[in-house]
Amino acid sequence: RIMQGFEGSRNKYLLIAPQSRMVFSASERGRIGEKLPAPGIDAEFDKLLKSQEKTAERLFHENQEQLVSAREVALIGWQVIAMQPVKEALAPFFGMRQQLLFNTLLVTVLLAALLWWLLRHQLQPLAQTSRTLAAMTAQQQSLHPLPVIRQDEIGMLIGSFNRLMEMLGHRENELRESETRYRMLFDEMLDAYALFEVITNQDGQPGDFRFLSVNARLVDMIGKENDKAFTGLCIGEVFPEAP
Repeated sequence: RIMQGFEGSRNKYLLIAPQSRMVFSASERGRIGEKLPAPGIDAEFDKLLKSQEKTAERLFHENQEQLVSAREVALIGWQVIAMQPVKEALAPFFGMRQQLLFNTLLVTVLLAALLWWLLRHQLQPLAQTSRTLAAMTAQQQSLHPLPVIRQDEIGMLIGSFNRLMEMLGHRENELRESETRYRMLFDEMLDAYALFEVITNQDGQPGDFRFLSVNARLVDMIGKENDKAFTGLCIGEVFPEAP
């Protein structure tokens, strides 16, 4: 019955008579009849022999930490001492700890993958918008509304950007129409007209004038082919005989 419940090749037990300090039975047959150390030599062992029931004592035996449990056999007054290596006794807990660490690592990796997928899913409209804008810039396309994939915060941002582009488009059209009307007025006016840039000398005084734009009436008066013959030239270059 003493051996029942012992598992593992390293588990050991001793059946000791405290009065004579002799081993009457043991898991190691060679220790049967062994005389144990006299009182006072091993204080921890003396405490085990004096106790009626004591467990979870940690002792070093054969250069290995042991988990020791002592119990008195009341009928005969003997002591049963069971020993088991701490590593073997706590092996299930160590295994559980390793499994817990593995599960924690696995859950962390899965959560990281899930977070990456969620971020990629949430930011997909922004990435598509960025590619669309890059294509419009590279191909010099006219600005057009960007697609709104989802009606969320990103969709609201893209919608606001589309309204801003629409407003800028209206202003650009108005500016183009204004320039067209100005150009028609400038070209169709009966008087000769030119727009100059003043070129100053070292003293800061006007020294020459550069043609920036001329109307058709001035071109006809001077006898040039078109206004391109004036643009960018100075008066001295167009009229060399001028003082």
